[in-house]
Amino acid sequence: RQIFRATGVPLVLVGSWTEAPPKKLRTLLDEAPPGSIRMLGEVAISDLPGLYRHAELHLLPSIYEGFGLTVLEAMASGCPVVTTRGGALAEAGGEAACYVAPQSASELEDATVALLNDPVRRERLREVGLAHARSFTWERTARQTLEVYRKCAGYQPASLQEA
Repeated sequence: RQIFRATGVPLVLVGSWTEAPPKKLRTLLDEAPPGSIRMLGEVAISDLPGLYRHAELHLLPSIYEGFGLTVLEAMASGCPVVTTRGGALAEAGGEAACYVAPQSASELEDATVALLNDPVRRERLREVGLAHARSFTWERTARQTLEVYRKCAGYQPASLQEA
């Protein structure tokens, strides 16, 4: 609620729930000022970069993520990120994201308002995020995955050419 009063920036929700939205979200939806929340539902993957590019920031209030691919998607599109320290999100976001404690609605709200009210910091996170996202390539992923398989199999290359 503080976000709407302090910034005037609408909250855009993307995605859907397999069940009903959580109780706290339903309460927020019921109590939010008219027009302050836009629910887009499911969107095509091809539309995500445009949504990220036009967003003031990307919020990922997660308790646990196995990796946090949406953090990198947002950064690759030039969108600053506010997320939690849940699971591998800090690994995915590195120094390019703003982090809050999982399950702390007040920290999430405070960090979001602070970032929305600080265009200089948002621009810095945008630039750092673009560079950070570029470091995650499919080639790097393939090499690191191969290295894990080799270690598990006990494989030792005889020469650098085999590596």
